[in-house]
Amino acid sequence: HLLEVIQESELTIKGGDGDGNMGSDDEEDDCEYEDDDDDDAGVGSYRLNVYAGFINNKKAALQALGALAEYTKASFFPVLDASLDTLLAEHAGAINSYHTDIRCEAITCLVQMMDVALAQHGPTEPPKQGVIVQLHEVTNEMLVVILSTLINLMDGDGSKDCVGRACDGVAQLLQKVGVVGLTVIVDDAKKSTTMEPLITTLTKLVNEKGTCQLEENYEQNEDDEDDDHDDKVMDSVVDVIGTLAKCMGVQVVPYFDHFVKPLLKFCKPSRSHSDRAMAIGCFGEVISEIGLESMKYVELILPVLKTACSDDMEPVRRNAAYAVGALVESGGVAMSNYALPILTVLHPLCIRPQHQQASDVGGADIDNALSTVCRMINTLPV
Repeated sequence: HLLEVIQESELTIKGGDGDGNMGSDDEEDDCEYEDDDDDDAGVGSYRLNVYAGFINNKKAALQALGALAEYTKASFFPVLDASLDTLLAEHAGAINSYHTDIRCEAITCLVQMMDVALAQHGPTEPPKQGVIVQLHEVTNEMLVVILSTLINLMDGDGSKDCVGRACDGVAQLLQKVGVVGLTVIVDDAKKSTTMEPLITTLTKLVNEKGTCQLEENYEQNEDDEDDDHDDKVMDSVVDVIGTLAKCMGVQVVPYFDHFVKPLLKFCKPSRSHSDRAMAIGCFGEVISEIGLESMKYVELILPVLKTACSDDMEPVRRNAAYAVGALVESGGVAMSNYALPILTVLHPLCIRPQHQQASDVGGADIDNALSTVCRMINTLPV
């Protein structure tokens, strides 16, 4: 029943017998377009179903299907193929739906399908950092299809909601399967893996030049600044970057090089505090995973972090103090020459009385500053 609901066509032929699918007698709200490919059949005009009842029905069916897959796991396996075929069908109106809300639910449902294959064939636990596990043939095939679909949506979908949801899906899949998700072959002819298109797409998005960003009139001039934080896409993009670092460890460094300068632009004082906190948080996550290789970024990143430690907004100070601590711990003795300047910027945070805190402050910046001092004591020579 759920698959039948998901497969209901979003288009009806204008003038045909489609009233039962339209959900209303009010035809003025229907979107119409011409399909020249069907001229030979005498059909040239279609009506798109835009009614809330129809859209909500499909969303509910997708939510129910995903919940069944997530919670029944291996028991769902006999109907996995039929479910995937329905989600990915070119004209079924799920992952390729005309409606953003339906595409978003289909993306989430698609990721939940992976739980079924993992429960049936493993791995049932996330692999350790850098470990490439051997996937079952069925699991490998599913991973290729799902990751390719999500990366294509990240690159080509015009909706920030869908792109953000696709980014979240990629991060979730990598957390489940580890670095093997980046090594599966997506193009047999070129022998290319998921890594190449993923890095290319992430680079576009972190430079704010993705399809969804261009279509929604994001500023393209690097000297222009956007006052509003893009929580629909950019937060999810940096989550993927952080997940890559957790999966790959030091191996992520050549790829992270693509993201450093674009992320630094988000740290400018003219950007919103949410932008600054987001980018600095990403630096902290990656630095904590790459060890001594973090020293190649110290001259670029440390001045930004020192400035951010005295920012007016606590989320920026909090993430900056954490990132400094990650830099100290990863760099080890190599950070000794930077100890005094770091202590100088952390000192005001460590002694700031609670009653002087602004209303946005919860004290996490103080906690992280003190934690960084402890890391310095444990890591740097006396």
